[in-house]
Amino acid sequence: MKLPLDETPTGLLPTTPSALWSLEAGIPQARGKQRELTKKSGSSVRSARRLSSSQSAGHAIANLQFGFWMMLTAGARESTIWTPMLSPIFHGVTRGQVHDPMKKLNTLRNRLAHWEPVFSTTTGLAKRLHEFDQFFS
Repeated sequence: MKLPLDETPTGLLPTTPSALWSLEAGIPQARGKQRELTKKSGSSVRSARRLSSSQSAGHAIANLQFGFWMMLTAGARESTIWTPMLSPIFHGVTRGQVHDPMKKLNTLRNRLAHWEPVFSTTTGLAKRLHEFDQFFS
């Protein structure tokens, strides 16, 4: 029996959405973010190919910016890139354990590239250098 919306008996519809409903409501937004990241990645790859002196994959990879590699480990890419492809390479390490240091390194690199002050007592440079030393050792 199908009732029109204005005749739905009171108490049959939940007053607050369930956790599943909330999760499903976010799926279109997550997919939109994934599409946006995929579009940017494609643009980065095309740009790297144009900058390559030869058309070899090695030259194109070398011309990709660090931000491209960092975004492969972004939260929006967890189900599409991290879980199926990268997590087996980084066995026993979470996506965040890879992404967070990469993001910090990218931020430091950008500050250096834009001549922002990094050699002061307020920037925590020694702490950052120690973190990266731990990451790469």
